[in-house]
Amino acid sequence: MAAREARCGRAPDGLRSPRLPDVRSSGARPRKVASTLAGSDERLGLARHVEETALRLLHEYKPHRPLYTNVEYYAAVVLATSISLPTSTTATFAAARTAGWTAHMLEQLAHNRLIRPSVDYVGPLPAS
Repeated sequence: MAAREARCGRAPDGLRSPRLPDVRSSGARPRKVASTLAGSDERLGLARHVEETALRLLHEYKPHRPLYTNVEYYAAVVLATSISLPTSTTATFAAARTAGWTAHMLEQLAHNRLIRPSVDYVGPLPAS
């Protein structure tokens, strides 16, 4: 899937978004936090493997388009390994997302304009 997305010029979910700082500019803190919290948890190894494979394919297929892991990529690993009750993961994610949406709203109010990320729909087309 990552190879198909890279060939089409699209980054898989969790990789560099124009609106999110990437792991390079944030000093790789998300990866470090995930490593600290997850320790030897297999989900951290899987996340690293997926990240390395996707980035390698993106650089191979689109060498002139620099794409890197965004700061939210390791959020799932952090949530899964830092919450003792698995049933509270969704609520914790929703609370954090609400704080993020609130921050975006305040930013939009401060700049007196609606900030919309650019997106391209890549799903199936509706039947005519």
